[in-house]
Amino acid sequence: MLHKSGALTKDYFKSYLKLVLNSGDLSIEQAQEIVLQRLFGGDRSVLGKESLENFQRACEEIKQIKPSL
Repeated sequence: MLHKSGALTKDYFKSYLKLVLNSGDLSIEQAQEIVLQRLFGGDRSVLGKESLENFQRACEEIKQIKPSL
């Protein structure tokens, strides 16, 4: 889990999600859960509203491009 030190960007989350997806045969939902546990510690509010919104945007974009990953 990261400590709150400013908002994490959408691009940061997209890169992290791609890394997790490329590390195994995972669904987007599984990758999202892994990222939530690793970065948010399972608590969606721990990194702040802006980081959560950026995470959600990154997830939506990853869903659109996953077939090409």
